[in-house]
Amino acid sequence: MQNFHELHYTASGIALSGVKDVYEFTDKEIYLGLQEGSLKLIGSELKLIEVDLEKGFLKASGRLIALNYGGQSKEGFFKKLFK
Repeated sequence: MQNFHELHYTASGIALSGVKDVYEFTDKEIYLGLQEGSLKLIGSELKLIEVDLEKGFLKASGRLIALNYGGQSKEGFFKKLFK
């Protein structure tokens, strides 16, 4: 079975499936671990609204400017927080 992710960007926000971890987030960048790699969302006024790593789902708001796939894997923010 192949792993994949899906990203929806609308006026109401950003919805992303296939999320494995949240590495870092600021109001300008959200750096995520996906099932098949990593993704950096670059924008302005970015805010995490909902994160469910068990279901692999993330919801955010803000203006999306660019997507950057790849990069080095890191230990995630939420994994550090709940150690």
